[in-house]
Order: sequence, then structure tokens, then C-alpha cells
Amino acid sequence: MTGQPLAAAIHSNVGLMHASMAIYNAYCDRVPMLIIGATGPVDAARRRPWIDWIHTSGDQGALIRQYSKWDDQPGSVEAALNSLARAYAITREAPSAPTYVCLDASLQEQPLTATPPIPDVGRDRSPRSHGPDATAVAAAGELLDQARRPLFLLGRMSRDQQDWDRRVALAERHGALVISDLKTGAVFPSAHPLHPNAPSLFLAEALRDALADQDQDASACLVRLPLGWAGADLEVDHPLGYLGQDGGAGIGSGPGMAVGAALALEGSGRLPVAVLGDGDFLMGGTAIWTAAHYRLPLLIVVANNSFYYNDVVHQERVAGQRGRPAGNSWIGQALTDPDPDLGAFARSLGFQAGEQVRDRSALPAALAAAVAAARSGRCALVDVRVRPDGYAAPGG
Repeated sequence: MTGQPLAAAIHSNVGLMHASMAIYNAYCDRVPMLIIGATGPVDAARRRPWIDWIHTSGDQGALIRQYSKWDDQPGSVEAALNSLARAYAITREAPSAPTYVCLDASLQEQPLTATPPIPDVGRDRSPRSHGPDATAVAAAGELLDQARRPLFLLGRMSRDQQDWDRRVALAERHGALVISDLKTGAVFPSAHPLHPNAPSLFLAEALRDALADQDQDASACLVRLPLGWAGADLEVDHPLGYLGQDGGAGIGSGPGMAVGAALALEGSGRLPVAVLGDGDFLMGGTAIWTAAHYRLPLLIVVANNSFYYNDVVHQERVAGQRGRPAGNSWIGQALTDPDPDLGAFARSLGFQAGEQVRDRSALPAALAAAVAAARSGRCALVDVRVRPDGYAAPGG
């Protein structure tokens, strides 16, 4: 959201294992993150029975080393302070990725004889890019000046408003068409004349004409959208209009991402709105308690089709390839018998939530009430029954 890292503390090796998918998502999405973990006493003679033994690992950072940027296990309080400062600097350096510092439990419990010196973080500043080579920029400019039909394929970019304005100005100067996608955050106004095709997961023909102009909560921030969301329905005019999907397609990450965005947006006047699938919400739904606990304005809309439908579509395709009955594709994927009461679940965690919306005519009023609640500083959830259809990519 901000381009700056939050610090997250996790519980020893088991906490690191539990967090590994979230760390992988952050790594794939180049998110800065400082992770502080711990291990039981490395010195076996200092381990207490049971818990110290099962929560001690010889090289705990190895669990995530292939999808983190740097890790360390310091051996003294002074070294720990320096390690944390270095980890913070490294995770902020582009391209960003999580860093991990593991603190020995015996080190944490060791009495201090004096206050350790705080490291000078000014000496460990992250190097900043000075931009591309001037000769390469000049050459690219000449090519653009000569291009008859320039096209910009915009991927992961800065959320800074000035950078956004420069991108728009550059495209307008050269009359370049712009293509963006749904896998990364907003990079260009989706309704701009030079952005003719709706953002989508894969490069394809425009699915349909853009929706009619209407007032869309301009100060909203779409945190997440489900896979079945049509790119033509996305209208953004600000770098915080849409944040993209999770980096590694880790199902269950949606609720946690919604809460994190709500925390980053607190006090900004921009309302975080997350449209989540029911499977994604059920896997990580307990995260929303944090938003309610800290009174973070947040609106979650659950597109509830009572299936892990992405896998249903994939199994239908596989059945067709293998000459098997496609009617069996729902087995093991249906979220029914009993149907989860998502509204009751959300209310138990401190959210405002009504009964499931099953009629299209009731949706505008339900959304308006939820938006009003969120605008007033509360957390709200709207459970919307949707048809189990639409696009789904295989293997998700």
C-alpha cells in the first residue's frame, strides 16, 4: 500500500511455517516486509523440557530462504539491533521482498548489564536507483517519436501520484495505447481514451463495452477482486484505485490483505473494499477480527457461489480431455450441507452483516447500508449469492 514495510512478529519455527504462504505471496509481489521470529535456545544445554526442544531449529531461515531477500540469526543483543536495522534497509531496497531476523530465546531472556547502543540507521541507508541510463532513455524517446502505433504494456509500477501523472502525460504525448492487467495494482486510468481494453488476467479481446458512466465511491480502494471479475467492470482513476491480486495465488490471503490495506488507509479518507470469494473468505476469515478490534473502516463483499468453483471448472476440463463424466466435477468442491452462515460468522467477529443477499433487487440497498456503515468508521460485510459461473483459470 505505502511502499514501506510493516514489522510482523511470528512464533518460532511453527509460526514461520504457518506464515510461509503469506511470505511467498509477498515475495512474488515484491512487497517490503520485516519479519521477526525466534528459536528456542540454540545452546542445547539451556533448553527447558519439551517446548524449547520442539521450537528450536538449527537453521530456521532455511524454511523461507528461497523466497525471502535476506535472513540472519544474531548471537548478541548488539548484533540483533544491527541485524534489525540492516533487515529494514534491505527489504526497502528495490526490488523489495521480505527479510527475516531470528532471535534466540536464551538471548531474549538474558539480563542486560547496560543499555546497548542503538545503531546509527543513517549509515545503512538503502541505495536508491538513479533511474535508467540517459543514453537508453534518449534512444527510447527517438523510437517513440518515430512509432506509428506505439503501445505501452504497463506492469508493476509505483503508486506515487506524480508517477501516475507522468505515465498519463507520456502516453498522451505519443498517443500511445495502454494495456494493463488485473494481476498488478492500478497503473493507468482505466476509462482513459488511450486505455481501450479493460484490464484482464490474460491478454485478450475486449469482453464488452465499458459500463455506462456512473458514480463509483471515487475515494474507494479495491483491495481484492475474485477471479470471475470481468475487467470491463473495473474503473480506476488513481494509483490506489485497485491493488491487484496476491503475488502467489495463495487462496485464503484475501481477508488478511483486506485488513492490512484497511490499516494502511486509516485516516486517508479512502475506503478499502474487498470482493472475496466464499472459499477465500472461509480459509482466512478470522483475520477480520483484527479490523473490528482496531476499529478500521472496511467493507468486504463476499461473492458466494457455494463452491471452490475454480477447481470445478478445471475438473470439468480434465474430465472432457479424459472422457470422464463432467457431472462429477463438483465432488469435493461444494460448500453446502450445511451452508456456512457467513453473516453470523462476521457478526461474531465484530462486523456489521445482514442476511445473505439472494435477489438482485436487494443488492443496491444492502451495499448502500454497508458503505454507510464503513464510511462511519465501522466494519461491514455483505454476503451475496452469485451463480457458479464465469471465467476461472486452471490450477487455481
